Amino acid sequence: MHAHLERLLMGSLFAGVEAEQRPDCVLYHFVLLKRSGHKIAIVKTGSGLLSLEEILEQIGKAIPVVLVLTGKGIVHRLVPADPDAPVHVLLSKVLPNAVLNEFYVGAVPSSGHSHMVSVIRASVAVRICEETAVLLSVIACRLGPVVVQDILALVDGERKEMWCGNHRIEFDADRISSITYSENVEEHREYKIGGESVSGETVIAFAGAFSGMMNSGDELKTGIARLAGAREEFLQRSLFRSGLKISLALVLMTLLANYFFFSQYWNRKNELESELLEQGNVIAELNQLNQRVESKTVFLNETGLLNRSSYAWCADQLAHSMPHGIQLTRMNFSPRIKIAKEDSIGFDSDRLEISGRCEESLVLNQWLQQLKSKKWILNVSIQSYTQNRAPATGEFKLDIELQ
Repeated sequence: MHAHLERLLMGSLFAGVEAEQRPDCVLYHFVLLKRSGHKIAIVKTGSGLLSLEEILEQIGKAIPVVLVLTGKGIVHRLVPADPDAPVHVLLSKVLPNAVLNEFYVGAVPSSGHSHMVSVIRASVAVRICEETAVLLSVIACRLGPVVVQDILALVDGERKEMWCGNHRIEFDADRISSITYSENVEEHREYKIGGESVSGETVIAFAGAFSGMMNSGDELKTGIARLAGAREEFLQRSLFRSGLKISLALVLMTLLANYFFFSQYWNRKNELESELLEQGNVIAELNQLNQRVESKTVFLNETGLLNRSSYAWCADQLAHSMPHGIQLTRMNFSPRIKIAKEDSIGFDSDRLEISGRCEESLVLNQWLQQLKSKKWILNVSIQSYTQNRAPATGEFKLDIELQ
């Protein structure tokens, strides 16, 4: 896995937990560090705790932890050895004839061709590691206070020795030369490490957290099932959680975007519906006006008032063609007709009724023939003709159908 991605997945918080074995119990000391850019600050510390649950309450399950095994039961020896000496050679120099499978070994180079070697029984290490890994996210295990070697360059002042709780560590040329453990130590020291004040009881836990954050130092090769691939497993869990958070964030963003567009479309829909309602009212009014126009048109057609014929022109043509001896008394253009509806009236726009007098019927007949020859007249008929005495004038009524 890429170093930058691994650092991102590890997060900015890192914890170091020291499990100090005593004859009657195990005491726990912890330090929680936070990385901010190139600076590291202490967030929480605790020492002399009797249970891991107290640490769990302080740091939670999601923080990566480096476990450091110290206290009674761990043997520390400065032994001569080549820099690349294998583990079984270092173990034989501390405990001759010891079986490698029964012990775990931790070592750091010391001054000259020598190593500070720490040895613990495998059964003890397995028990403590598995108990801790049940509650905390242990990703690495270190053996002995030799982990302090990783932070020695950060300690203010020139150090010949340090009291880390019940451990007394001596240095030679900035290398660990001696480690002793005593159950009854009344030394309570504080050290300035990287600008932070750290109590002697939590220096080892601080060093464990720092080494884990910097991914430095030799881990205890325990072969413990609980810790096998613990770091990779933690990274995979972090990757899964990060992926899940990103997925949820994307889903949330998608939902928000959908809601935003939905709101936009919903508002636009309401605006269009409002416009449609307004236009619908206009259309309804237009339809009503059209219906009224149509009804008025039908009425005018029925009444003959929309006829394009010029009644004045027709009257002028009749007067122009009328011979001497005929006198008109009445012209009725578009005479009234009967309609089925009782409350309606109608007019025949293509008819003309003429009433008048004539001295001789022959003159009237000649005029009728003359009118029938007109292109704008379809037919002419006599509705009535009356004459009381022979020398008297007759009264007539004509019905003219217009083209």
